[in-house]
Amino acid sequence: MHSKTKTRLYRRAYVTWLISTGVNTVPAIMGATGMPRRTDQDTLSVTPELSIVLENKNGSYSAVDWGGLTLIVKSLVKRTGVRTDNFHPWGDL
Repeated sequence: MHSKTKTRLYRRAYVTWLISTGVNTVPAIMGATGMPRRTDQDTLSVTPELSIVLENKNGSYSAVDWGGLTLIVKSLVKRTGVRTDNFHPWGDL
């Protein structure tokens, strides 16, 4: 079992990743995650705490900047050697 802090981090990362793959409206995120609307809305509203920048245009979100998660991913790539060329937003690592 993960701590609440880890769960929140994973949830924010997952929702940001979904948005970057085109699952970018609250109903679509609800469908992909199975989370209630309020949980998804709360997750979207607190992502700036990790310096994640999401843009909302008429209910359609886009990931502008992954903020603190970029450092985490770069660290994972460096340690594991996993290539991320085919995955947005880390194709430039």
